[in-house]
Amino acid sequence: MAPANNAVVKGASLTNSWSSVDGAVKYVYESYRNEEATDLRWDEELTTTSKTATNVSDDTFWWRVKAVDADGVESDWSELRKVTVDNTAPTWSSTPYHVRPDDPTAEVTVGSEIIMDWVDANDTNPGVTYQYQVSFSDEVTGPDAAFLAPIWTWDNLSESQLDATGTAPGTYYWHVRACDAADNCTRWTDPWEGAVVETSSESVLGSSDTGGQFKKSDVTPSPAPKRSPAQTGGRGGVAGTAVQGRQADALPIRFAIAGTPAAGTDDIPTIGTDVEETNPDALGQVLGAEQTLGQATGGIGGSLQSGSLLTEPRVIAPVAVVLSGGLFWWLVAAWRRRSEY
Repeated sequence: MAPANNAVVKGASLTNSWSSVDGAVKYVYESYRNEEATDLRWDEELTTTSKTATNVSDDTFWWRVKAVDADGVESDWSELRKVTVDNTAPTWSSTPYHVRPDDPTAEVTVGSEIIMDWVDANDTNPGVTYQYQVSFSDEVTGPDAAFLAPIWTWDNLSESQLDATGTAPGTYYWHVRACDAADNCTRWTDPWEGAVVETSSESVLGSSDTGGQFKKSDVTPSPAPKRSPAQTGGRGGVAGTAVQGRQADALPIRFAIAGTPAAGTDDIPTIGTDVEETNPDALGQVLGAEQTLGQATGGIGGSLQSGSLLTEPRVIAPVAVVLSGGLFWWLVAAWRRRSEY
């Protein structure tokens, strides 16, 4: 028999159906306004195994059916089944509908906790669920304002939030809607924008209170691993430091100093930190580290390696200045010694 007991259905077209009974020539259908079956709502004799009604208004009723053979012998009544007709979509409990993030154009760093949260919806019947939809564009279509080209859609969410942690970097638009047990749904909420970035373009190292939201967040880049003295030809690696204000579109560059590789290895000694080419203080941070070009014991040994600091065009000039400066003072000292004789 259908609908199932305690079903919640739409009333646009409501069909009650049951299995056929051998020898039956007709069936008697009855519906009641109460569970005790004392307040008759509808009765009808049918030769088919179903009854269809259209445009049924919101209501709750109990129904049953029995079979009758050619001799007028009746079967027992079937069990009463409860049906609730619901033609009304849920309503949002408050506005704005989106709770978290509370900024429609917010940003969060990739890998951070991302919790999408929205207000609860209310309905006269239990069983409200939510649909969550994401797109690369805010373009919508149709009377319900669904995304024209959704990339993800989650259905039947029992809670008014979704854990989106792990979302790949990019700019997304999201919205939600609520549906009841009869599949009456609200219109999709207006799209909000959220960006997941590699690093925040407005980050300030220190405190953060994002609460897992799409917000400007603090960024502390992970330092590159230190290398052992054996790997760096006697020059120990320098631990990386966080660079404030890292740009989301900056390209990290690995800085290295040329040196003599340890026996049996082709490793080039490196200063173990990533800096951004968009940061004007990057070279200063590298040269100001514990082990700098000026601290080399016997000059810079070895040859210039492809991919090292000294072969980077942006670094050749500063290194040349350092070397030419040393040559200048050596010439001055030699001139002074010559003038003494």
